[in-house]
Amino acid sequence: MTESTPQQRALIGRRLMRGSAQEMLAWYKFQHRGLSDKTISALTDCAIDFPERLLFMTEKQISSIPGVGKVAISEIKAYRDRFLGVER
Repeated sequence: MTESTPQQRALIGRRLMRGSAQEMLAWYKFQHRGLSDKTISALTDCAIDFPERLLFMTEKQISSIPGVGKVAISEIKAYRDRFLGVER
């Protein structure tokens, strides 16, 4: 698990100040899951407020999320593989 840099924390803080309390809580739930800021933003923008929801979605549902491209799909797949016990 990597720690965030002061610049990343400042960026996250600025983003969080613009959002509501629910958005802040949702953002923190996704931290340290191997997802980039862009992927987290795409997920929270589409009301996916718990990373565990990704574990129960089909690949088709995930790929239909606006703002989720190839990189985000690979991040989500790696997250799902870790938590569903899939070996690489």
